[in-house]
Amino acid sequence: MGQASVPLDDVKAALQQALGTLEELLDRLEQTPPLQAAATDEAQVRHVISTCIRRGDLDFTTDEMVGFYSEICVSMGLKPVPGKVARKLLPKVMREVHGIRQAHSLRRNGTFQRGCRGVGAVSPPGV
Repeated sequence: MGQASVPLDDVKAALQQALGTLEELLDRLEQTPPLQAAATDEAQVRHVISTCIRRGDLDFTTDEMVGFYSEICVSMGLKPVPGKVARKLLPKVMREVHGIRQAHSLRRNGTFQRGCRGVGAVSPPGV
């Protein structure tokens, strides 16, 4: 049995259609915001904590850590996770990455607040 021949015009039309589809996909990819370094909230928090926080001699309340975390993210070109999410994840990740447990007795403005003792900060890369 012989092969059926396809008219050259049909081949050209199919290739042009495929090329048009490919160009459309490339345009969509260019319009999609670039992926951030960390795909999930926890992975991003972990990345920032492991890169920019170390053990030290400072005490930070959870609110202070959230503010510091947000500033670091902005300086690194990352979008910080929402404050509520950061408040939940920061103490957990600090314990896992640096072995620093959450304290419940940090004194600020005459009241006790939650936070972490024994924290130090380092500058984000490139800052």
